[in-house]
Amino acid sequence: MWAAQAPTVEDQSNGGASSWNGLTASGNGNFAALDGNFNTAAITQTINGLTPNKQYTLSFNYAFGQQNGFYGDTQQNLTVSFGGSYSHTTPTITLPSTGFSGWQTFTDTVTADSTSDVLSFLANGATVGGGGQVPPFALVSDVSLVGAPGPGPATGPLAVLGLLALGYARLRRARQA
Repeated sequence: MWAAQAPTVEDQSNGGASSWNGLTASGNGNFAALDGNFNTAAITQTINGLTPNKQYTLSFNYAFGQQNGFYGDTQQNLTVSFGGSYSHTTPTITLPSTGFSGWQTFTDTVTADSTSDVLSFLANGATVGGGGQVPPFALVSDVSLVGAPGPGPATGPLAVLGLLALGYARLRRARQA
């Protein structure tokens, strides 16, 4: 029986010169590694339960590195899309061989096209100057899509806090009387 093994990114634990310690920006270690050069395709997730024309805050952490055992300078970026009307490409980063970009946070406002939209991430990468080896990897973690303030589930905790504060104020007034 053959077992598939996921490729590893150059980091301190596998002898790489990279400054990456194998953890995400939040420290949880869970991330998706997207190959930015070979048979590229977007990683996608359908998001259901959206309100059409409502704005949401999209945020995630991303970084760039290189697969363990491969060498050469690379250039990389990441394209994120939401629904049919939003697409953004991060700045292109040039990394030295086995380098690591460090984690960065992306946050933007997106608008739902319908009750169900697709969120996708596409890594783009290549070697610099035609030399070296690929693949460069884009790492994505801690993806969040939160509804903007207003009626809806995202305001639930705030509404509860408001009711508690109102109740406390009434209790305080009653005790003073």
